[in-house]
Amino acid sequence: MSTEEDARLRGDAQNRMTGTETLLRQVNSKKLAGQQQENFRIIESLLASAKDALYARDTQRARTLAEKAFLLAEDLVRSLR
Repeated sequence: MSTEEDARLRGDAQNRMTGTETLLRQVNSKKLAGQQQENFRIIESLLASAKDALYARDTQRARTLAEKAFLLAEDLVRSLR
C-alpha cells in the first residue's frame, strides 16, 4: 500500500472514530434497554479495536472497524429518537 493510501485510510479511520465518540456522548448508556445496551457495548468494543489497529499501523483494519462502529452508533442514536 502506498504512503498516500495509508495516510488516507488513517484519516478516514480517525474521522469515523471521532464521529462515533461524538454520537456515543449523546447516549445515556444506563437508560438503554437490552439490545440497545448490547449494541452500545459492541460499538465500544469496535472503537477500541479500531484504536488498537491504528496503533499497530493496520490502517485498513482500523478503517473497517471504525466504519462499523460509526454505522452502528448512528443506528443506535436514531433508534433513541
